Amino acid sequence: MRMKNWTLIVVLLLATASCKPSKPEMKQYSIGAQGLAEERTLREEEAAGAVVAEVGGYPVTVGEVDKALQQLPPFQRFYYSSPEKIEIFLQNYAVLQILAALAVKDGLDADPRVASVLEKLLADKYKLSVLAEAVKPSDISAEQVALFIATRGIEGEEKMTEAKARALILADMRAGAWENHLARLGKEHGLQLKP
Repeated sequence: MRMKNWTLIVVLLLATASCKPSKPEMKQYSIGAQGLAEERTLREEEAAGAVVAEVGGYPVTVGEVDKALQQLPPFQRFYYSSPEKIEIFLQNYAVLQILAALAVKDGLDADPRVASVLEKLLADKYKLSVLAEAVKPSDISAEQVALFIATRGIEGEEKMTEAKARALILADMRAGAWENHLARLGKEHGLQLKP
C-alpha cells in the first residue's frame, strides 16, 4: 500500500466533504451564476478524482474515500471530521480493501457462509429501502399519536412520550407494509412452499 502526501489528502477530503457554502466570488458577475456553478462542479469532480493511495496497484481516489465516509452514520462521520481522523479513516479503508482483495484471491467469496451473510445484508438493505418509501414518519397523524398514547398511555412506570408513540406506530405500520410486500412478491414470483 502506498500513500501520497497526507496534507493534500486531508485538504481534498475536507474540501469535498464540506457542507458549508463558499463565499460569493467576483467571478459570478463576469461569468454568471450558471457558469460559476459549472466551474465549482468541475473543481469538485477534479478533486474527487485525485488519487490519494494505491492498494495493490489500484488507485484509491478522494471521491471513493468520501463516498465511504458518507456511508457512515452521522456520529461516526463527525468523528472523522479532523485531518488526523481522516488520515486514520483512509488507512483503515485501505487495509479493508487489501483484506477484501486477499479474501477474493483465496476464493473466500465463494464460501457459503460469506454468500449467506451477503444475501442477508442485501435483503436487509432492500427491506429498509422498501419500507422507507412505503411508510414515512410524516404519514403518522397527530390523531393517531394521541389515540395510541390514550390506549397505551403507560409503559412500565413511565408515561409514554409522543416520540416513543410515533416510533412504535411507525414500527407497526412498517411491519404490516412489509408483510403485504412479501405477499405481493410471492405472488409475482410464483412462490410455492411445499410441505
